Amino acid sequence: MHKAINYTITHMPNFVLGLITAVSGYFDPIKGVVVVMLAAILVDLIFGVWAARMKGEGVQSKKLWRTCYKLLIASVIVHLMHGIDTEMGVPGVSLTRIAALFVCGFEAWSILESAVVITNHRAFRLMKKYMENKVKDKTGVDLNEKGNENNK
Repeated sequence: MHKAINYTITHMPNFVLGLITAVSGYFDPIKGVVVVMLAAILVDLIFGVWAARMKGEGVQSKKLWRTCYKLLIASVIVHLMHGIDTEMGVPGVSLTRIAALFVCGFEAWSILESAVVITNHRAFRLMKKYMENKVKDKTGVDLNEKGNENNK
């Protein structure tokens, strides 16, 4: 019994490293998608803080924590979609990329809103208006309609 416990303790780091390597290898095909998505969320955070300062508002730790939650949840969803795509996906349809595109699209919209606040440049205002109209025409969704997400 003592030998078995000693063997287990001695070889546990090898098992853990092997497990980490296996999981990393499984998710390796989506590393670029995940990096771009996480970068979009972080850029949105930076622009959001910048815009808040331009408006004279303080930065709240509650909102910073929401960004941390968003990073974690978006990452989990994209990794889960990769598992679904890999193990039971429909040929020609990438749920991984669709999920990441949704996240990046919303982050791009938020960055554009912040760019309008920061610079009030006509190009950003026109791009924002163009996107509003395109989304409303194609989906019926009004991007200016504020939901409960800002009050949490």
